[in-house]
Amino acid sequence: MTALAFHLRRNGTTTIYDHGVATAGASGTNFGENVLVDYKVVLSNTAGTGPPFGSNGSKVSYYQSGTLLGTKNL
Repeated sequence: MTALAFHLRRNGTTTIYDHGVATAGASGTNFGENVLVDYKVVLSNTAGTGPPFGSNGSKVSYYQSGTLLGTKNL
């Protein structure tokens, strides 16, 4: 099982945690307070072309308002 978490900060930075250990952070945009921001987490195979289940590996991609902030192979 893979444990994955995202820490979104008010200043626009993000830290991705893998099993409780912080990985490289990703910078987003500080939109200010009380602003709706779209966050998206996409699970896929390692190539990013298919489902994350099976023998082709898995990765997670993290987006803020359509901008890729980071990926992590699982």
